[in-house]
Amino acid sequence: MHLSITARRHGWQRPLHPLQIVEISVLCFLVASFYCFLGIFLSNKIAEITFITVFSFAAVSTAVLFIRCTAIDFVILRSKSTASTAGLAIVVLRDLIITAGG
Repeated sequence: MHLSITARRHGWQRPLHPLQIVEISVLCFLVASFYCFLGIFLSNKIAEITFITVFSFAAVSTAVLFIRCTAIDFVILRSKSTASTAGLAIVVLRDLIITAGG
């Protein structure tokens, strides 16, 4: 029996890499533990609002970047058909605009 191994087009194809599962689990654990335990121990109301705002922004940014970076098609990045790095940058920017636009 011959097994053929094909490359994954993006990181969301199954099976997920074990480090992806670890990252999702750690992020969920850290966010939940902060909001359940650490955030309530701040006594100063201004410090609490500031710290929660900064942490929320960092947590949301991390989740968005994880989702975006996982969805990148690395075949484009490994392609030898582009003439230069500038050509590669144009291809990557075009794909980002296409995915962001719809």
